[in-house]
Amino acid sequence: MKAAFHNRLLDKLGRFFDKTCTIKQDQGEQDEYGEVVSDWVVVPGLRDIECLPGTLATNDIVGPLFTATTTNNMEVRVDGMQILLKGYFPQVTNDMRVEFEGEEYAIMWVAHAHDFLTQVVVGKAN
Repeated sequence: MKAAFHNRLLDKLGRFFDKTCTIKQDQGEQDEYGEVVSDWVVVPGLRDIECLPGTLATNDIVGPLFTATTTNNMEVRVDGMQILLKGYFPQVTNDMRVEFEGEEYAIMWVAHAHDFLTQVVVGKAN
């Protein structure tokens, strides 16, 4: 019964999810010199997810305009952007990227809300 309530609520909020996002994962390998060459590919089943982008409030845990390092040692500038993904995507982790409106963003933080919504905080990938 609980899941049905959340699904109905998400359906009612559906009109706000007017953008799409695609989740990518690095499938890169080492080149002949031992350097890792990134190759960001779409995660199967995570293309064109309905999403709702927004800025973070100044009192959120992750504030605007700071630099952080992802788990794969990529430095990103977190500019206070969060994206709600319409649906529950437990396979999304903070070593992935979000492609949104032609730009790629590194996922810095992920939360899965009540098995019906996924929220990510992202920073522009350098």
